[in-house]
Amino acid sequence: MVTFSRSGLDFILHQITISETRATLLPGPDGILGTAYDVHENANTTTPFVDQNPTYSSHPSHQVFLRAYQLDPAGAPVATGKLIENRDLGPDGHFGTAADHVIGGMATWKVVKAQARDVLGIQLTDADVGNVPLLVTDAYGNFLPGAHGRPQVVMKGLDGIGGTQDDILVEGDPTANGRLGISIVDAVRTGHQFLKADADNVVKSPASSPAPSFYGNDLLDAHYVAGDGRVNENIGLTAVHCFFHSEHNRLVDFTKQVILDTHDLTFLSEWLAPGTAPAEFPRTTAEINGLQWNGERLFQAARFGTEMQYQHLEFEEFVSTVQPHLDELPTPYFSGAALSPSEPRDLVSH
Repeated sequence: MVTFSRSGLDFILHQITISETRATLLPGPDGILGTAYDVHENANTTTPFVDQNPTYSSHPSHQVFLRAYQLDPAGAPVATGKLIENRDLGPDGHFGTAADHVIGGMATWKVVKAQARDVLGIQLTDADVGNVPLLVTDAYGNFLPGAHGRPQVVMKGLDGIGGTQDDILVEGDPTANGRLGISIVDAVRTGHQFLKADADNVVKSPASSPAPSFYGNDLLDAHYVAGDGRVNENIGLTAVHCFFHSEHNRLVDFTKQVILDTHDLTFLSEWLAPGTAPAEFPRTTAEINGLQWNGERLFQAARFGTEMQYQHLEFEEFVSTVQPHLDELPTPYFSGAALSPSEPRDLVSH
């Protein structure tokens, strides 16, 4: 828990082809990187809140790729409320086919790419591992669908510069590009990583052997993906990430069961997709399995639970041990609570 509790607070920008440090130097007044004028400051890409960003990320575009989806009758992806789970993709290598074997736990980079391709219609490649593409989303990690119900990627316009008026939106399409999904080479980027990939030297520096551009793609595919790109940094950190991932998905199922145990059709209807409530409360297994749950509401309910557990561990177990006078801190204790990165009691935890 010690490593995990700081990993969401100092996740910084890296490039996947260089030997990494904990902070990225920024060019100074001379505009040239690598001189005495360099700015020695972190480029922090996570929220300062104790809000479980190691699991859910600090950018909604990133979170879109961490969620689990199922296809509706029209073939559009609908969030289930769960986080994407790991699976063996089978001999066909495609996500969501009969050849799949669900393993459980956090998904690997290979599985995340497969869901993006086959369900969201977006071609993620290993070149994207260090910078998540910008999608059209709300503030909570829900993609805002295009005409066919799939995510929309923000692409650079004719000026080749992201964030300008000529940017365009391109909707995901699993049939595009030879069924690889739409290319996102020209996508605007968020500056957030999927993975701190070269933690295990799976992406080789151009200066290293073997030849430039060679890297261990099989090793990269085997890396777990979470809200913090350092999830694979050490086995203890990976384990804690796995605990919270599994707890989120457990809480989704638990929430469903609590709702069903009420036998209250009105209450149940509030948790179902709009316009899908049955005329009578479901009784049989077939009727229950046929319910179309509101995945977003289930997701937020589960997230609320894991955030409260996380804050209990952070404040009442860890920080209160390091700083017994926790109650004297002026920061309110709620889901938006933040600890200053300059606080010695917080820094020491990593």
